[in-house]
Amino acid sequence: EFRGRLVDLQSNLSTLHQLGWIDDKTRAVIIQLTLYNPNVQLFTSVTFLAEFLSSSGVYPTAHFEPFNFYEVGIIVCAWTSVGIYIWRYHQCERIGQLFKETNGYVYINLQFASYVNDVLTILLGFSCFFGTIKAIKLLRFDQRLCIFIETLKYAKTDLIPFSMMFSIIFIAFLSLFYLLFSGKISSCS
Repeated sequence: EFRGRLVDLQSNLSTLHQLGWIDDKTRAVIIQLTLYNPNVQLFTSVTFLAEFLSSSGVYPTAHFEPFNFYEVGIIVCAWTSVGIYIWRYHQCERIGQLFKETNGYVYINLQFASYVNDVLTILLGFSCFFGTIKAIKLLRFDQRLCIFIETLKYAKTDLIPFSMMFSIIFIAFLSLFYLLFSGKISSCS
């Protein structure tokens, strides 16, 4: 485990090289670099893996987890949503002013205002998506959640048939409700 300044890391690596740390019996070398910046809540993890094959080959892989991409997605979507919200507010003000000037006797095209509202809804949805991914990534460090996930993996063989049966019964109930009440309740039709 290496910690500290770059000079310390270089001296530790040169010591390992002098001691012959990697030899013919070595099968894998894993180098994992992690960074946590509490000021901006930035988690970043990089894992380098070099597998030494029995056929005297090396199979290198790298795995990069840029946790800040989710943060960037949240920030971009949130600030864009604020701008679109202001734009939508101005569109509503313009439509209200036009309606007031004409006393409602002129056709007002609301297609553009509807489009702006749809864009705002999509951006807010992406913000929620990125926030959910960030929360899931953070929750994987919680020990209780890991126990819960292991319990669900163990109970998967029982939960899948139950979920299928529940879905069939629930869809049957919804179909019956629709057939019975679609003619009587205006919101169903």
